[in-house]
Amino acid sequence: MRKLIPILSLALAGPALAGEPEQAAVKAREAAYYRAYIDADTAMFADIIGDGFRCQHPSGNTFT
Repeated sequence: MRKLIPILSLALAGPALAGEPEQAAVKAREAAYYRAYIDADTAMFADIIGDGFRCQHPSGNTFT
């Protein structure tokens, strides 16, 4: 249990430790995701999401 606490603490603090360049990169990638969705750009979607991607819509439908 002693080993788990430092690892969990680091995992929770990770986003707070990210610098501005990392935050900007995540925000840019998120913007690209939404743009690909709006434009129905399947090539960009394939670049952004991984092979094991799953999304559950609030309706209960699951998309892969």
